[in-house]
Amino acid sequence: MKTKSQAFTLIELLVVIAIIAVLAALLLPALSQSKEKARRIFCQNNLRQLGLALLNYGDENGSYPPCFSTKARTPNSETSVWNAYLLPYAGNNSEMFYCPSFPDYFHWTTNTSALGNFYPTNIQGNRPFCYAINARGVAAADMGLVKATPLAGETISRRPNEIRAPADMIAIGDDSSYTTNSFPNGPAKIGGWGEFGPIYSSVMGSIFIGTVHDQGGNMVFLDGHMGWQHWWKWIEFSDTAAKRWNYDNQPHEEFWATNSP
Repeated sequence: MKTKSQAFTLIELLVVIAIIAVLAALLLPALSQSKEKARRIFCQNNLRQLGLALLNYGDENGSYPPCFSTKARTPNSETSVWNAYLLPYAGNNSEMFYCPSFPDYFHWTTNTSALGNFYPTNIQGNRPFCYAINARGVAAADMGLVKATPLAGETISRRPNEIRAPADMIAIGDDSSYTTNSFPNGPAKIGGWGEFGPIYSSVMGSIFIGTVHDQGGNMVFLDGHMGWQHWWKWIEFSDTAAKRWNYDNQPHEEFWATNSP
């Protein structure tokens, strides 16, 4: 005798769908976190390689690369050039300068500027970029890797033997993900993309430091080791945080005390 097969009732189907929805709600955040962790690791590998490229450049040339130029594009303004100087030391791989947590627009463009330069931040104006170098330190007084800023031309950078504590000095890290550099179009990336600084200016916050990795940014130090912190920890008003932006490993409170909360 044949048994009659029974189909799912509407209530049973709804229960199954509800269970699947609950499982998906539980699994999707974990999947998202896993993807972000993978992107963060990818970014850290990029920065580690850029840190090695920076060390090799310093050893070979006796000083670190110029951080920015005041004559590289039109109209005349600062343009980061350290990335172009490091490109040959990074195997000419421009993808190493791109963090997958940033929008595609932050890729190093293959176009050249009107002046024929291959700088990734000076194409069609001040173009957004994923990574920034510690150019200024805590203020516009050249406390970072920049030693002097000519009136017209490229910056003069410090020599490796001028850095007091390489293991405690930020070299390169996640830049701001803002896509405008002017008010009133929203929060502005102060100083232009591709360079940090002056970090402790009167305008503070995530306009300086990348927030793409769980509200934080990756940084490679001058000795090549990596670090991650929430963006506000990188720029908090403390001796520990401030001194790692400066070549002499001093906090230089005279440049930031008046801006502290």
